[in-house]
Amino acid sequence: MKSNKRTIPASTLILLGIAILLGSSLQVHAVSKRMEDPLFWINKVRDSNRVLLTPFEIRKMNEENLKRQDLLLCRVKDMKEEWTGEEILNFLKQDMEEFGKTGRVRYGKQGIPLGDSFWNALKENINQVALKEKNRLLFGLTVKRTDVRVFPTAELSISSPTGYKFDLFQHSAIAPGSLVGIYHFSRDKLWAYVQTSFIRGWIRTKDLAMAIGKNDAFGQGEIKDPLVITGNFVGIFADPLFQQPVLSAQMGSTFIISHLPSPSPPRPRSALRGGLAGEGQGEGETDHGHPHLNPPPSRGRIIVDKFSSSKENHSVIGNCYVIKIPFREADGRLTFRNGYIPVDDDVHYGFLPYTQKNLAQQAFKMLHQPYGWGEMSGGRDCSRFIMDLFNTFGILMPRNSILQAKMGISLGALEGKTIEEKKKILGRAVPLATLLRMPGHIMLYLGKHEGKHYAVHSIWGIQKRGPSGIQTQKIGKVAVTDLNLGKGGPNGSLLHRLTEIQLIGNSSCPQGAHK
Repeated sequence: MKSNKRTIPASTLILLGIAILLGSSLQVHAVSKRMEDPLFWINKVRDSNRVLLTPFEIRKMNEENLKRQDLLLCRVKDMKEEWTGEEILNFLKQDMEEFGKTGRVRYGKQGIPLGDSFWNALKENINQVALKEKNRLLFGLTVKRTDVRVFPTAELSISSPTGYKFDLFQHSAIAPGSLVGIYHFSRDKLWAYVQTSFIRGWIRTKDLAMAIGKNDAFGQGEIKDPLVITGNFVGIFADPLFQQPVLSAQMGSTFIISHLPSPSPPRPRSALRGGLAGEGQGEGETDHGHPHLNPPPSRGRIIVDKFSSSKENHSVIGNCYVIKIPFREADGRLTFRNGYIPVDDDVHYGFLPYTQKNLAQQAFKMLHQPYGWGEMSGGRDCSRFIMDLFNTFGILMPRNSILQAKMGISLGALEGKTIEEKKKILGRAVPLATLLRMPGHIMLYLGKHEGKHYAVHSIWGIQKRGPSGIQTQKIGKVAVTDLNLGKGGPNGSLLHRLTEIQLIGNSSCPQGAHK
């Protein structure tokens, strides 16, 4: 089994060390207001409604990428159901080798160095002694947006006593309704060691509902087109009057639809099957029962509330989407309940058509949203911005920038290229469908305006030379910047530092498609 975890390059660690020494949050990236409007970039494209990849092509690309060991993607429902203790132990050892105790001092929540007592207690809680010769993989669904941690602890691992924004124990976050494979539990039973579709790590047991079998994680019936969250974040309610919020789902999450608004929105002409992208529920398959849980009255049952069965409330339900949301019973079992989303909220029946217009509109919905390393404090880092964007089109994306830059088609080697040579390569790039990567960071290419190349990305800050020396100036959000940002600084401009330019499309995509 491939090692499905988030790797942190040395260049990123250096940036994190610098990032905590921030000065004021200056407008080092300032652009005009009109450039923060997606229509500004859409209008520069010759045919913004042209489909760059069909659903069939996306499905084929996903299948090919799932087979690639180097992308660390995983279709959880297809995981083998028996793992040796040695296999799981190797995963745990890999985590400890990469993120465990080193010669470098790491600090916890109180700004106190993580000492031997912490590491010894952590190793005990990892609970290696509980691994058997053969271990059955269990399945579950997350019942809320929850963190994926490197180790079974809420303690921080930061590079300085005040560097709280960059916790190296924080892998990522996953959306409610995400299917996970469960390898193992911590000694205190508060954490589960899981495999998600894009990363491996520990999540809080209380945020996980256990399925009797793999098929139970999907409820009853075959899933067709999912409901895709296309807004930045969308609230989900426990009642059709929208008085009881229960979940907040981020862009790219998917859910099973139980009931469409009336009149029903048109079915997408070429919609993808559920479960190919995002982190929500996908198609289920027959599975064996879980021997350690008492089975519910019906497998994968749906608890129908009074609103969905009441005739007098039929007109109310007609004004909303009804979806299945996972619920954790008192004993940890998975059941499903109804969730309600207003008909006019930012969701889509099936994945969006993969066009430059839709790419622009989706990307700019996240504009000015806060930066969050590993989604800390509800924000997004650079690679999560890219991942959530492409998930709305049904495109599977790895979790970190190094792997994302292996996706698609390279527009040419950049090593040893001059600034002018890189500009020529950018001249062939497809605006809004091209990824730009440099060490430790990734961006979405927007296009060219008045001789400058622009990108939209979630960025923490940029280094500049000032009167008192090198300073890191905070941006801390999703922003539009030109690629000259950083020019004159110790590391050079974004353009100077580019190492990969990758088209997420095929060879027939219109290169340099500006009007």
